[in-house]
Amino acid sequence: MSNVKVLKMLTGEDLLSEVKDSDDGNLILKNPCMMVPGQDGGIGIAPWAFMTKDGSPGGDGVVIKNEHIMFVADAQEEIYNQYNEQFGSGLV
Repeated sequence: MSNVKVLKMLTGEDLLSEVKDSDDGNLILKNPCMMVPGQDGGIGIAPWAFMTKDGSPGGDGVVIKNEHIMFVADAQEEIYNQYNEQFGSGLV
């Protein structure tokens, strides 16, 4: 698919983000979002770490230590498309 991944955090949060490896073996999350239940039973996305310079659109990305992540997996196509619509990557 791409580098847009679902991350399950030890805190229980489900994140959706473009993911890159950092030089020290941790992950860099660019345009990270939380996945939240929608009113219609679907899934919505909301910005995560949006109050930080690096977590905001156009930022360098937030570094997450691997020890805080339970798993990383490819996003379902519908969620992937929703993320790409939000951030305009043109990968849909």
